[in-house]
Amino acid sequence: MPHITPCSGIRMVEPAGNLKEYIENFYIFPYRYNLKSYLAFNDGFPMAAIMVGEEGIHNLNDYKYGISSAWFSAKINGNRRIYISKEFSYLLIIRFKKIPFYRLFGLNPKKFNNRPFWSFSDILGDDGTELLKIISLCSTEKEKIRAIESFI
Repeated sequence: MPHITPCSGIRMVEPAGNLKEYIENFYIFPYRYNLKSYLAFNDGFPMAAIMVGEEGIHNLNDYKYGISSAWFSAKINGNRRIYISKEFSYLLIIRFKKIPFYRLFGLNPKKFNNRPFWSFSDILGDDGTELLKIISLCSTEKEKIRAIESFI
C-alpha cells in the first residue's frame, strides 16, 4: 500500500518495497494556478512526469520534442518552459535512482544528452503508450501508482 506524505500541497509516495532499488519516490504536484506555461527543470536525476486530469491524461504542447502527456528527463536543465494546452488535476512525478534507472530500461545514459525531454514511447516503445492507456483508466492516485509499479 503506498504511503502518502503531504508537504505544502505536494505529496510524496514511497514506492513498494521491491521497487525502492529503482525508484526514489513518487511525487504528486497539484495543479493550482491558471497558467499556460510552467518553468521546467531537472537536477540530472532520471524522472518521469505524467499530467493527470479528471478525464485522464492531458496534453503538453511541446511538439519540438514530440511530447504529449508524459515525458522522461535525465539531463540537468533549467529555464525551459513547457506550455499546457488544458488544465489538469495534478502532475505525477516518478523520481528514479540514477544507475538502476538505466539498467532497468536498458538505456545508455548518453542518449539523454541530446535533448531535455523524451516521450514515453521514445524510452519504452509501444509499452510506453500502453502504460499511459492503463494509467488513464485508473481513477485514483494510488491506482495509478500501483499500475506504474506493476509495469516496472
